[in-house]
Amino acid sequence: MTIDFEKSNQALEIISSINLDSVDANKRISYLIKNRLIVPYILTSIPKGFYLYRARENQNGQEFTKRDQISYNKNKSKINPGRVNRKGQSIFYASHKWETPLFETSSLIKNGIKNGKEVFTIGRWLVKDSFLLFVLISRLTFLDEHAEILSKYKSFLQNASEFNNPDAINHLQFFCDQFARSVKWNNNLYKISSSYFNHIITNTKEKVFGMLYPTVEYDYNDLNVALLPEAVEKYLVLDMVVKYELIIKDGEGDYRLMEILDIDSFNK
Repeated sequence: MTIDFEKSNQALEIISSINLDSVDANKRISYLIKNRLIVPYILTSIPKGFYLYRARENQNGQEFTKRDQISYNKNKSKINPGRVNRKGQSIFYASHKWETPLFETSSLIKNGIKNGKEVFTIGRWLVKDSFLLFVLISRLTFLDEHAEILSKYKSFLQNASEFNNPDAINHLQFFCDQFARSVKWNNNLYKISSSYFNHIITNTKEKVFGMLYPTVEYDYNDLNVALLPEAVEKYLVLDMVVKYELIIKDGEGDYRLMEILDIDSFNK
């Protein structure tokens, strides 16, 4: 089949100009992605033994004692749109470095508060078997612990015939940028990235369980993962839970370990 880049480029201009605050934005975006756009993606595998970290803030002295309380949200009525999820869609968000979830979830940091304290419960999840993800990386500047993934990503871009066309690279970069954009308090800005995610998840020939993308709130210094619930239940094991305190004084942040919690009680 011949790929019509001219028509797809026109569709890319259209999707870029959509008012994301409009009520029909999701419908228009999904139609363009499904029917008009060239939608590139790159597959990778998350290796066995990989660690993922997810945090929840202990607001108002709230304590967490069960696995489900620090896993993905199952109460769909309370799930707002996110970077990959639509309203009411359960997704497991986590990071590869333990401190990243503090920056991702801290109300103090998000609101620019100069002085305050917060307590977080962080779960460490072990990947017990490798599984497929797709990956989008906008900035190819990551730390050494991502060297293997980054090397495969660069190699694929350089050697895959479908990416030897500048138009294809342009389309890939457009979607990469959607996952790397800074979003403050307007969840409507997630509509393109979440539509892309759901399109890939439901239309790939391979069974893909989620994606890797750069963390935004931590200045792109880590990789985030977004997983379907079935991946969590099938491939992840909660093997450690700790409590941390984040302290911000005069705009400078620091954190300290408070307690290592009983993992057996969480897994009952």
